[in-house]
Order: sequence, then C-alpha cells, then structure tokens
Amino acid sequence: MVIWEDWTITSKNYQKAYAFRFIGDKESQENLLAIKSLKKQTDSLLKDQTASLNENIRGLLSNSLRVSEKSAPEIYKSFLHCQNALGLEDKQILPFIYNSHEVNAYCSYNGNEIVIGLSSQLIKLMATDELIFVIGHELGHALYEHFRLPAFGLSQGSISASRSLQLMSWSRKAEISADRAGLICCNDINAATSGFIKLSSGLGEPYISLDIDDFISQLDLIENFETDNQINDCYSTHPLNPLRIIALKNFWNSESFINHQKNKNAKKIKDEEMDKKIFEILDFMEPKKKEQTKKNSSNPDYFLIYSSYYVANADADVHKKELLSLKDLCDDKTLQQFLSDLSANKKNKNFLENLVKEEAKTFVKSKKGVKCSTLQKIVAVARSDGELSSDERNALYHVASLIKIEESFVDQILKFLD
Repeated sequence: MVIWEDWTITSKNYQKAYAFRFIGDKESQENLLAIKSLKKQTDSLLKDQTASLNENIRGLLSNSLRVSEKSAPEIYKSFLHCQNALGLEDKQILPFIYNSHEVNAYCSYNGNEIVIGLSSQLIKLMATDELIFVIGHELGHALYEHFRLPAFGLSQGSISASRSLQLMSWSRKAEISADRAGLICCNDINAATSGFIKLSSGLGEPYISLDIDDFISQLDLIENFETDNQINDCYSTHPLNPLRIIALKNFWNSESFINHQKNKNAKKIKDEEMDKKIFEILDFMEPKKKEQTKKNSSNPDYFLIYSSYYVANADADVHKKELLSLKDLCDDKTLQQFLSDLSANKKNKNFLENLVKEEAKTFVKSKKGVKCSTLQKIVAVARSDGELSSDERNALYHVASLIKIEESFVDQILKFLD
C-alpha cells in the first residue's frame, strides 16, 4: 500500500532508487556501449531523438488527454508521487492518456523531458496502487537511462543478427530494473504482482481470481508445449510475465530492499543470492544453458560452432564478421580448439561435414526448444556479413534436417530478420 507522506522531494530518493538497478542490466548496457561500432550508431540515433520526441508530444497533444491537476487529479497525484519517490523532480514529466482498447503504457525520454503514455483501458483496469506500479515502471526506464541504448532502433539498423540477440537480452534485464522502480513507488508486492496478472489477461475481479502462485505455475506447463516456432523468446524485449513476478518477489525479500523499508522483522535473502536467482530466472528464456547442465546431453556449443562454420563456409569464404559473430555466441576456448583442429585437418575435405553429422547424432535428441534456439544462432552467424548466399541457405536447410527441424523454420527466422 502506498503511504504518500513517506516520500519527500529530495535527491536522496534518486540515489536510493538508482542503487536498486539490476546489476545484469547495468553491466550489459555498459559492455554494449563500449563496442565502438555500436556506440557510433547509438550516438547517431540519439541525435534524432529530440525531434522524434517533439513530434510524439505534438501528436499526443492533438489526439490524447494531457494529465494535469485539473483534467485527472488522482492520476496526476500518482505521477507526482512516483516522480518524488524516484527523485526525478528535476525532470519535466509529460503524462498523457490515449484512447485504446489495449492495456499498455510507454515511456519516451531524451535526457530531460519524459513522456509517459497510458492507455485508457489500462486506467480502467488498474487499482490505484497497481497503476502507481505501472507509472513507476515507466519512469524507471528514465531513471536508469535506458534511452542511452535504443535497442529497438539499433535492431532495425545494420547491426548483425548476433548483436541484435545481445541487445534483446539486455532489454529483458532492463525490464527487471524498471519493475524494481515500480515496486519502490507502490511499495506493495501484492499490487505489483496483481498488476501483472491484469496486464496478461486484460481482466480483473470479479472475472478472475488474482492468484499469484497459480499464475506462476504456468511456467511449469511451458516446457510441455515446446514447438518449432520459438523465435520470440530470444528476440523478445521483455521477460515472460511469470518470470518478472518471480524476479520481483526475490527483490522484495532482498536484504537491501528490506533495509530500505526499515522492516527489522522480515526474513531477508542476501543481495548476491538474489542476483544469482534472477540471472537463473532470465536463463529460462535461454534454454541452451539449462540443457547443458543435464547429464549425457550434447553441449550445444559444439553443434553451434561446427554448424555455423559449415554454413558460413558453404560459399568457400568465411567472412570476418561471421567469425566475430560466432565468437559472441559461444565459449571462446571451445571455438579456438575447433579452429586449431580444422587447421590440422585442412587436407581432409570431409572433416568439417563429418564433424557436423557426428555431433548432430547426439544433438538431435535435445529438446525442440534447445534445437530451435541453437538454429536461430546459426542463422544469425550466417547473416552477420549482411548477406546470405544460396549455398549458405541450402547448408542451413541441411543442418536443420540433421536435427529434424523443418526448412520452414529456417525461412521463418530469415523472414523475421529481414
């Protein structure tokens, strides 16, 4: 439950809130921005951001309702509360309500002005504390400066498919941080989690029961329904909602957040343990890692490396970008050992193809989700030089057939990346 008088306008709130940023988000963003080629493209996109934001504001003023003390006093009060709770009082926040049957919210930011859009259906559906969680989440993207790495804009540009995968992985971690900002604002784990169920279903009571444990249990069923069409997991910008609830509950019980609440009687978990659990939670969308821990299972890195090189070499020319892309996706020691073995057997024309066929005999027994995830990465490597020859496409089809994945799945990935 929100206690309004708990927060005052002070920069200390900013410092406290910023300290709760998920370490995986912070480190991934810093690592990506350290890549010179990516930083150059990012800087170019950010130059256009102010003009784009002005255009967005003009459109909202023309077709939406600006939230003010007069137009929507209670919602305006919620925005003020979140702004103060996160220490963003020096930023200009422009909140709007737009007409839509979808349950949605978004944040646009250029470093100073923050535009928040809330759909009318979201307003109708959410209780006050739940809405505060959503507003806090959107402001969290500004608080943690996620705008510095415009993942969607970059993914639509000329970056390699493997780099796009890295951006989407970071984006999922960024959502974990933003969820924490929402929880700081509403200060109620039940409101935050019930909000997720409403976002997922578009319904509230009395139509549904907001049973958190039952909603989380849906994760146990997902693995029973693996298909060949699991592209969206790796390329999704958001973690699955049940995963976000689990991550948020871990944060709620963390030592640092409980100390922040000054709740001396609560049972705490160490921050290091919390971070470890949340990394494991996010790995749910990276099935390769889970499969590697099982006994007698193939290491997907072997099949990934052999097959990626086999496909890239189909046109008798492995481009430097393809090799760098492969290096981004696998264990470097395993890759270097493979390249050494390949060099030692360069006179054997069938050496590489035999490696692929032999490893496929084991890897074909993996779960479909693991096979599809690995095949996505092989396609990403093949596309990293900006083109895909007919020989490379045929090699992809051959690799897919070895692990009993239809050609149509390869075509679907390529269409998704175009």
